[in-house]
Amino acid sequence: DDALFGGAGNDNLAGGAGRDFLSGEAGADSLWGGSEDDWLEGGPGRDILAGAEGRDSLLGGDDEDSLDGGSGDDVMYGEGAFDIMWGRDGNDYMNAGSDHDAMDAGPGNDALVGEWGNDYLAGDLGNDWIDGGPGNDWIVGGPGNDVAFGGAGDDVVILQEGDDVTATSEGNDFLLGGDGQDQLYAGEGADWLDGGAGADALYGDGGHDILHGDAGADWLLGGEGNDWMIGGFGSDVMIGGGGGDVFVFYGPVRGDTDRVMDFTNGVDMIQLGGAVGGTPQAKLASLSISSIWLEGNQAAVISWGGMAVILDRVTPGMLDVADFLFL
Repeated sequence: DDALFGGAGNDNLAGGAGRDFLSGEAGADSLWGGSEDDWLEGGPGRDILAGAEGRDSLLGGDDEDSLDGGSGDDVMYGEGAFDIMWGRDGNDYMNAGSDHDAMDAGPGNDALVGEWGNDYLAGDLGNDWIDGGPGNDWIVGGPGNDVAFGGAGDDVVILQEGDDVTATSEGNDFLLGGDGQDQLYAGEGADWLDGGAGADALYGDGGHDILHGDAGADWLLGGEGNDWMIGGFGSDVMIGGGGGDVFVFYGPVRGDTDRVMDFTNGVDMIQLGGAVGGTPQAKLASLSISSIWLEGNQAAVISWGGMAVILDRVTPGMLDVADFLFL
């Protein structure tokens, strides 16, 4: 078990076997941990820290550093300036600190914290917990059941395979759930949410949002603002919330029955694809609009090409060509 100090200058320190403490101190240093549980501290200067094997702790310092945890469950702090961090194998904790940073956790169930700055955070394989913090962040979850928070700023969150949960706050965000049963919460701002394949739940909150359920039986809630609600393939449930919303149905998908729970006549619009006719009036006439009782209230059913859309608390007589946008 060694304790090595670099002092002033550009130093190369290697711990080797044993539990080692390496401190580069001032200068552009290179620190190599070795095979056991090591502590590497870069200090001032642009440093390279590599933990190799074992459960290592890496502290970059105030300048632009490169941190590589190697195999094992590692703890890494980039601290100040622009840092690049790799977790590699293991269940790692990575904290970028202030400034704009880039982190790739590698395989394992990892925790990534971007803090301040415009950060890139990639969880890779595993069930990861990712917090971008304030700033315009780019978050990639990778395969696994991930939880991601964008924080304030204009964020991009791409979660890929797994049953994921993501939430952002202020900012104009893009959220993509990918495959799996995902929950996407957008927060304030003009946001774009895409659930991907699977039965997803999308929440737009404040702002003029676009919600796309994609494949699967999805739940879409627009919140305040003038939202575009696109269910995609599958039987979806949509609630526009406050504002003038547009509910979009691209074309007839046989067997799909979508439901709009809060269509407001004269405020909201229905956009349909696949209706037959040359004029809006002819396309409206080609639709079958009937009435049913649903949960104690009357509802209108719009049918065409084997697809149906149910409008809660709406009667057929309330609908005219002004309520539709035809593709």
